[in-house]
Amino acid sequence: MKSQKKIIIFLILVNIVSVTLVVSRYESLLLKKQKELLTIVPVKGAEKSAGNYTASEITDLIRKSKEYIGDTITIYDNGELKSTNNKFQGTLNAVINTPANMDIVVSNGVNNKLPIQYNIYILAAAFYRQQYPLEFK
Repeated sequence: MKSQKKIIIFLILVNIVSVTLVVSRYESLLLKKQKELLTIVPVKGAEKSAGNYTASEITDLIRKSKEYIGDTITIYDNGELKSTNNKFQGTLNAVINTPANMDIVVSNGVNNKLPIQYNIYILAAAFYRQQYPLEFK
C-alpha cells in the first residue's frame, strides 16, 4: 500500500512537471511568434517613412498632392520654402511664423512621417484655398 502511494505521488509529480514544461515552452514559442507578427518589416519600393529627403523628392511629393496649387516651389539648402505665387508666399510665411500653425505642422509630420516642408505647404495651401476661393473655381 505504501509503495502504491509513492508510485501515485511520483506519477502525479512527473505529470505536473511535464505539463508545466510543455505549457511554458509553448507560451515562449507563442510569445516569440506574436513578437514576429508585430514587428514592422521594411517594404521595398514603398514611400519613405522618415529620414533625409532631397529637395526634389519633397517638391515631387508636393506636386503629387491634391493640395498643390500649381505654383513653382523652391526649397533651399537651409530648408526655406519659396513660391512663385507672391500671395501664397505670404500664406507660407504666416504659417511658418505662427507657433500654433507650426504645432499643427509638427503634429501632422509625426502622423504622416513626411518632411516638414511638405506639411508646411499642405497647411498653407489649405489656408490659401480658404482665403482666395475664386482662384480655384
